[in-house]
Amino acid sequence: MSLATLFVEKGIVTREELERLAQGAFPLSEPSASGRSNLLNRETFQPGDRVRVKNGFLAGHVRMPG
Repeated sequence: MSLATLFVEKGIVTREELERLAQGAFPLSEPSASGRSNLLNRETFQPGDRVRVKNGFLAGHVRMPG
């Protein structure tokens, strides 16, 4: 289900195509949390520009040494 959801999100296949092939409803994954969008406040930078970055921690997005 997660791979099919990714394909729909990336525009590789539509949900309608999946449902036609499955001959019925084709459930897709739902977001587990609200998260954040990378599309908001998109800015462009040039080499040499000074920037300020945030340490934007989101639970579940850290690999622990093991």
